[in-house]
Amino acid sequence: MSSKDIQSSSIFDSYRNRYLLLGAILTLALGMVAWIGYVQVEEASDLHFQRITHRNRVSTILANLGEGENRILGLLQNVVIEPNKKTLDKIPGVFQKLYLDIEHLQNEASINTSQKHLIVNELKRDLDELNTRSARLVEIRLDEMLWFPATDELQNKLLPRFLNSITLLQDIALTFEDSKDHDEIEVYNKVQETRYEWVRMTAELRLMVANRFGVFSIDTKKGMESRHENLMQYSISLKSNLNALEAFAEQGRLGIYGKEAIIELKKYYDNWMIAFESLNTKLKEEGWRKDLTFLKYSIYPVLERFQQRITSLQAELDKQSATDITDLAKTARILTLTIVAITMAVISLLWLGFFTFNRLVLRPIKETTYALRQQASGKFVSLKKVKALRETRELADAFHTMRSQVQERQQRLDYMAHHDELTGLPNRALFYQYLEKAIKVGKENEQLVALFFLDLDRFKKINDTLGHGVGDELLRKVANRLESTLPECKLARFGGDEFAIIAEGINDKSHIVFLGEKILQIFHSPFKIKTNMLRVSTSIGIAMYPIDSDSVSDLLKAADTAMYVAKGQGRNRYWFFTENMSRMVKEKLALENELYQAVLEKQFEVYYQPVVTMNEQQLVGFECLLRWNHPERGVLPPAYFIDMLDETGLIKKVTLWLLQQATDMNEKFASSGCFELKLSINLTARMLQDDGFSSKLLKRLMDKKPDPKKLVIEMTEDALAEYFYDANETLQALRTLGVKVAIDDFGTGQSSLDHLRSFQFDQLKIDKSYVQDVIEDKSDASLVKAIIQMGHSFGMEVVAEGVETVDQLDFLQAHGCDLLQGYLISKAVPDTEVLEMVARHMEEQPLPLDIIV
Repeated sequence: MSSKDIQSSSIFDSYRNRYLLLGAILTLALGMVAWIGYVQVEEASDLHFQRITHRNRVSTILANLGEGENRILGLLQNVVIEPNKKTLDKIPGVFQKLYLDIEHLQNEASINTSQKHLIVNELKRDLDELNTRSARLVEIRLDEMLWFPATDELQNKLLPRFLNSITLLQDIALTFEDSKDHDEIEVYNKVQETRYEWVRMTAELRLMVANRFGVFSIDTKKGMESRHENLMQYSISLKSNLNALEAFAEQGRLGIYGKEAIIELKKYYDNWMIAFESLNTKLKEEGWRKDLTFLKYSIYPVLERFQQRITSLQAELDKQSATDITDLAKTARILTLTIVAITMAVISLLWLGFFTFNRLVLRPIKETTYALRQQASGKFVSLKKVKALRETRELADAFHTMRSQVQERQQRLDYMAHHDELTGLPNRALFYQYLEKAIKVGKENEQLVALFFLDLDRFKKINDTLGHGVGDELLRKVANRLESTLPECKLARFGGDEFAIIAEGINDKSHIVFLGEKILQIFHSPFKIKTNMLRVSTSIGIAMYPIDSDSVSDLLKAADTAMYVAKGQGRNRYWFFTENMSRMVKEKLALENELYQAVLEKQFEVYYQPVVTMNEQQLVGFECLLRWNHPERGVLPPAYFIDMLDETGLIKKVTLWLLQQATDMNEKFASSGCFELKLSINLTARMLQDDGFSSKLLKRLMDKKPDPKKLVIEMTEDALAEYFYDANETLQALRTLGVKVAIDDFGTGQSSLDHLRSFQFDQLKIDKSYVQDVIEDKSDASLVKAIIQMGHSFGMEVVAEGVETVDQLDFLQAHGCDLLQGYLISKAVPDTEVLEMVARHMEEQPLPLDIIV
């Protein structure tokens, strides 16, 4: 054997050397594997740390959005209760913070997936909608004509018919005023008595409306019932007088006014009573205040949808967390597979020498690895198959638990997204899907689909008196009764006290009537909540496919509209939708279009009513009153259109035009040599808080267009009560320029004596509703005397509006009233007749009391 062979055999013949070489190779391989694994783990750790950091930031932003949503809700509820400046100033700041949070959310890298980015964009759209509707809610709450819809009946129906009747009766009375004939005197007295009954009935109506607002008593229902009884008594007396006049007409005792005049008077009376019943119904409705209705049906759904978006994003974050855990498991599997590959190589090299090692160590590792792979892929693996190490069993258990929790959480989130948390019923989103499917099936089978929209009657009263806990329990019990009674129907809760029901497979409308009666029957039995036995009714609106509509949204609108009609008809009933229910909306839109056209074509005119001194009837000025010269309806008073002017914002443009007319009239006064007469213009305090309008007004006055020292700004008492502090700065600037400021219609609103103390008003105008009854009504007489004394104590001139009789004039003179205006002196007249009055004034002649009667 050569030395070379001996050297060669000394290296490889030894098992020790072989295993040392094998050990070195294995150590190197395992070291490389360990290094690669370390690098992969570090990279995975850094990646998932960044993701966790991003998710934490997103969670913080979502929490801030939820907090901001709650703040917006609280502020809007405060606006409805009392819209003070401090609350209104806070709302833009909260919205700005919400927009900033959404912007931060959009910039987060973890949001840049299509689904999450879509949800964030929907959040932004929801916030835009919430911002717009919040502004609309503030606008409604700050505008008396919007948040109190019964004004339409008062001003556009009741008042015109009252005035028409009074005017016609006065014209009839004139024909007999100077008569000495006994029969004609009898007719004259009956006409005057009828006229006074009209006045008393209208005054009682005003007191009834005041009772609805809680002016005289906390118990508004009792107060309204009392006023309603009084008004009905007056109406019976008035009806009797009209019948007597009709008898005179049939006897030919009315002179030039025959039976046609009495027919017209009865028509005014009947229409007045119809309008009164409509007003009375509106005052009793839940939606008699539009701000509360708007908050409930326009704001709350957006807030709920906004919260759902936040919940969806949070669910996406949870889903992303589950994905990250899966990625970590994937990294672990890759490392495990690598180790298995090296281990299999070692087994191949050491199979014979390390059989025992293979049996005791490698086989259990292989079984454990297989179990982990199966568990991670979602397949159930019995832990009994893992026979070796406790740690491998625990790891497999952890993976199994994680998978179960992720599945349960996903199922829970899906359920919450489509069901009402309080009652467990489907929510609005799921109900839309049900209704779409029902319409599709009904179309295929040519059958009716009925949609019932329920709203619990006076549910808010239960919440307010017994608490929200009782209210929530009542809603749960209502849901349970509906489910148990109507198992064949699909139910949903829309939020608040609203429920919706779908009935399918209907061939006859009588079955829908049967279901409506069945639903009403559910509420006949009281609900026991703790120690309370609550009797609750419901108002139901019914719409049918395909009779009323074939779309989900229109069908829901129809059912909702019908539900409100059911409430208006006395509640506790069902009502089918009809097309006539949309008529009022169309009429309002037509009026708005006509007003825009009227502004463009300058269809407005100014009429002037003189204001004179109480004792000598010397002219001191005129009140400028707006009239609409409608191309089809003739000259219309402000009551017909002023609310819509204000609602559309056209009032500002028309008022600036009115100021120009006042400037022109002042110039005509000056041309006649009369420099001391003043013109009064009605403005709203809400207009004065508009910076743009206020600046234009002040600039005109500084340019003496018109001369501020010859101008009186009149504002109603209610407008001052609502906007006084916002408009105060502009009022101060007006007085500095020399403009006089008057409180109009005093006694009918809700102003505070604090306003009279904090601002020096120049005039106080007593509302004509009190002046007209000072002779017959002792309470009105006492009130007028008190107003005169109070006005004088604050250093104001007191003006009596609506003076129509000499007896009223004598009463006001006796109690020190300063100025008067009314039909006793003159009605409002066009500018041509104004100049005739000014000429009489220049001759130092008092205006006669019989110019207009």
